[in-house]
Amino acid sequence: MRPRVGFVDSSDNTEQIYQMCRDSGGFWWPTKGSAASSGVLNVQDLKRYIGVQLITFVDKIAKDDLYDRRIKQKKGSRLFLPSDTTDDLLDGLRGQERVDRGLLARWKKVLSDHYGDAIKNILILVWYFAAGRKRED
Repeated sequence: MRPRVGFVDSSDNTEQIYQMCRDSGGFWWPTKGSAASSGVLNVQDLKRYIGVQLITFVDKIAKDDLYDRRIKQKKGSRLFLPSDTTDDLLDGLRGQERVDRGLLARWKKVLSDHYGDAIKNILILVWYFAAGRKRED
């Protein structure tokens, strides 16, 4: 079994990520978290990068689903990690802190939380395909 698609965070090094996605022949898809307060996913064609679609997601909703619902509450599809998981990954997952302020609730930023971003991208991939979207082959 081989992966047929990969999502990559394009928040940093955006232009290089878009070029990599274009050059991958459709394997890599760029994603970007949004500070919006509503919605879930948005897909848009990147005019400067023919054939590349940017998947934007509401970061707070993704973090609520991953860190609060799936990890803390153990609801929905669970997150299982390999037995040899490194401390830096575990520290990143444990270091997430939600600041509750009613409708203005948010998650504190964790610097260099690349592992957390990668796991969020797996979640976004699940959302994308669960919504009935199809990959054009």
